[in-house]
Amino acid sequence: MHHGNRNCVSIILQARITKIMSNSNFDWSKAKDIPIPEYDWKNGNPQEFYETFVKTPHPVVLRGFMTGTDLMDYTFDNMMEKFGDVKVAITGKKEGGVFGTLKDVKDPDKYLQNCESVFNQHPGKNNSFQGLFKTKD
Repeated sequence: MHHGNRNCVSIILQARITKIMSNSNFDWSKAKDIPIPEYDWKNGNPQEFYETFVKTPHPVVLRGFMTGTDLMDYTFDNMMEKFGDVKVAITGKKEGGVFGTLKDVKDPDKYLQNCESVFNQHPGKNNSFQGLFKTKD
């Protein structure tokens, strides 16, 4: 499946789930926060990360992920300047699964669903990630 198609399916499913949740009788203001797990990239390994977080996708905070790479050269402002016009999937408090540009995340009520489109549209930047995700087949 082409990455763009997978993103569209993801956005459609997210919109459907958001609608179901909005129409439910559940009082979301009483929902409990669920802590996001953290993964120590430098003391773990790609296979463990793949088994734990990729096979069953869920949010994770990566600790030490960019240390020792040229990824540390990327700042928020730097990314906005270089890639701000790239189309990405956006989620926010009032909307979910919409397309916008990377610079739209300057709005504190919006965040990226994923940012693979930045790297797909600028493949030279993928070099920073080479070797980080290799797993045993």
